[in-house]
Amino acid sequence: MKIDSRKMKYLSKITNSLYEDLKIEFLYHSNHLEGSTFSKEQLEKLLMEKK
Repeated sequence: MKIDSRKMKYLSKITNSLYEDLKIEFLYHSNHLEGSTFSKEQLEKLLMEKK
């Protein structure tokens, strides 16, 4: 499934949407490639605290 920026902007405005899950997955995998040792749960907790 391919999601472009227009669809992501639309999803980001919907509460409890797929956007939050995609954001966590994207951040986890991109940070993991850079050597981060955060788990998905830790990253999600960090994002929730920042809101």
